[in-house]
Parts: sequence; C-alpha cells; structure tokens
Amino acid sequence: MIEAVLWDLDGTVLDSKPGVFRSIEFALQSLNLPIPDETTRNAFLGPPIDQGFRFVCNVPEERVAQAIDLYRQYYNAGGKFEAAIYPGVEETVRALKQIGVRHYITTSKPRVFAEQILAHFGLSSLFDGVYGSELDGTRSSKSAVLEYCIACEKLDKNAIVLVGDRSFDVKGAAKFGIPCIGVLYGYGDVSEFETAFRVIETPDQLITAVASI
Repeated sequence: MIEAVLWDLDGTVLDSKPGVFRSIEFALQSLNLPIPDETTRNAFLGPPIDQGFRFVCNVPEERVAQAIDLYRQYYNAGGKFEAAIYPGVEETVRALKQIGVRHYITTSKPRVFAEQILAHFGLSSLFDGVYGSELDGTRSSKSAVLEYCIACEKLDKNAIVLVGDRSFDVKGAAKFGIPCIGVLYGYGDVSEFETAFRVIETPDQLITAVASI
C-alpha cells in the first residue's frame, strides 16, 4: 500500500507558467538578450533554472549567474504568486489524506520559494513536508531532492509514488526505483512518460492510480 505521495510543484500542483515566463522576460530584457518564443520557453519549465538559461534561452555562460539573479528579482517581488492551483488538486490530496496517505512537495525550485507559494495559496497544511533546492544551488536536481526527502522522512521506497509533469520527474523516480505517475494537465506531453507507471489526465484520477500500485 502506498504510504506517501511525493508531488512536483510547478505543472503538477500549480500552473505557475505566467510568473515564470514574466521572470524570464524580465531577466533577458534586462540583459538585452533575445526572448525565445513561448514554445521554446516551455522547455524552461522543469529543469533547474541554470540549465533553463543555458540550454533553453542560450544565455552566454558568463552571464548565467546574472540572469538567475535578475529572474529571482522579479520572481521574488511577486512573480512567484502569478500562478493558479490546478482544479481538483486540493480535493485529491484531502481524499488521500483521509485514508492515511502522507504528502510531500519535492521540487527543484528553491525550498524557500516553494514554502512561500504554498502559504500564499493556503496549501501549507495539506502537505507533511516541503523539499527543494537551496538558493546556493544545493540539491538542484530532482534526484537530489528525492534522495533528501526520502532520507529525512525515512520513507519506504516500496511504499511511495512520485507525481510529476515532466520527464525529469520520471527519470528522478526511476533512479530510486519509485513508480512515477505522469500528469497530462501540466507542461509535459505523453512522449515524456513512456516509462512512467501510469499517466493521468486530471488530479482526481490519482486516487485510483495510487490504489492500483
């Protein structure tokens, strides 16, 4: 039986694209660098921020740190709250909690931002813990965040499942032998979930998916 669900944040719990995109635009405009089109920017959603600027926005290496600082300047000033809770997420978490399932946020986003965002949207009480990267880049990969969460909470790898919207979630879970449930309502597409345990189209389908593991 599944004892805990590890949730990705962006694209899984929250649609945070508006704030992320405006933060990217602010950073690139400030550096007088070209802004990629929306389709290209979608690839920014998921990987660590430094990879997004390097490989999605093609920011020169010597300006990546500056781009991150500018991004966080806009993001921390309010961009982090330019988001919306996906319909059905709260109800799904509550339903699973009623049968004893614990819930943790595991995101490559800095933990401090994740905690502030959850508090802003009134979601803090739904989750038993929040795990993410640190502002200095510590635990920037999904696998590092998962490893830290599992160790801190002493979770049984045979009794947990990861829920996420990108291939990074699938690969991170696979590293620890954890089943991953991919969500199609987020930023990824079905091609990213070839090795996922299951794919769901709406949050409420998670209840059945978890029961089947």
